[in-house]
Amino acid sequence: MRYLVWTGVMVLACGCSPGLSSEQFQAKVQESEARSAAEIASYPAATFTVSGMRKRYSGATFLDYSVQHGTQVEYLAPDGRAFLWYPGNTAVVIGQWTVKPPVGRSKYARLCWKYGPLTYNPVAQNRGGEFSCVKANRHILAEEEYTRGDPFDLDGSGIPFPLKKKRQYSMKELSERSGATVVLIH
Repeated sequence: MRYLVWTGVMVLACGCSPGLSSEQFQAKVQESEARSAAEIASYPAATFTVSGMRKRYSGATFLDYSVQHGTQVEYLAPDGRAFLWYPGNTAVVIGQWTVKPPVGRSKYARLCWKYGPLTYNPVAQNRGGEFSCVKANRHILAEEEYTRGDPFDLDGSGIPFPLKKKRQYSMKELSERSGATVVLIH
């Protein structure tokens, strides 16, 4: 069986063109940073602490999309198990999740995942077996949709159907195709 794994690493790509001056590029970067700061400010500061991240993600499902991976859906069980619905897979990838304190000068806790040593991340081109972490603010910025519970029953029945690689789905579309009921939360 082939497992593909998201390690929680967010990759940012430059959408600049060769004709963009350094001033124009810098303006675009500042605009993006301002939007990100405004979005982060819309959450209570406690969200980004160890206890806040545990409260937010324990027993919750989130969806994110990146050009590199496609759409990924993951349920994080209260007992620390993670259930990943990854594009192209025919089975759920089971791993572990935890929240770790900030490191260095960061004020953000880190959301961390570990999948088995036989799993493989095609984007990072590495195998599982070790925890991989992402800062809470970056994870929330990358998150497309979020809900409480396990609406797709990833903990019990596995994946409802294989996700097409590189395709962007919404929870609404996935719920319509699978018959699941999803109530989105900010």
